[in-house]
Amino acid sequence: MTSYKLPINLIRQYLFCPRVVYFLEVLNIPKASPVWVREGSAHHKRESELFKRRTLARFHLENAKLSTNVSLSHCDFEFYGMCDVLIVGEDNVYPVEIKLHGDKPTKSQKIQLIAYGMLSEAIHGKKFDMGFVLFEKNGKTVPIKVTDSDKMEVKKIVTEIIQMIKLGRLPHSSADDTKCTQCEFLNYCNDRF
Repeated sequence: MTSYKLPINLIRQYLFCPRVVYFLEVLNIPKASPVWVREGSAHHKRESELFKRRTLARFHLENAKLSTNVSLSHCDFEFYGMCDVLIVGEDNVYPVEIKLHGDKPTKSQKIQLIAYGMLSEAIHGKKFDMGFVLFEKNGKTVPIKVTDSDKMEVKKIVTEIIQMIKLGRLPHSSADDTKCTQCEFLNYCNDRF
């Protein structure tokens, strides 16, 4: 399993509840796609088309190149993923994570964004210290400042996830009722209630 690379979307799942990753990666239980996931996928397709016609004004950036649905992987990292939008400037890279609903980035959204930025930084050889979370329903663009300690946290979380997968043990879950009732794996997690 030394060549295993973690999909970045599993980082977000792990922060929601570590057991989701356990069920997907250790037990290989297929995940059902709830309505909100299908809604988000359709939205991402529409956004990709719209971004081709947009300027970088909402990001307060000039002289940069914007790309959508960017596949990212680098040999220095044990994770990979598909970044919604990547802006490459003269000296910096700026990943953009698009979310349909919300107005304040969650920790998992920030960590996911930082992981994309770390890969982009390594691939392009440009500085990564800021990204953006875009909430489309309310038109809000939230800049996320990134520090070296944020990047270290991503590495720490990825190491924890890979270790959990290697050990193959059911992890503890501190998920609350709100999370559990919207989880696709509730039927497999009968010790929660």
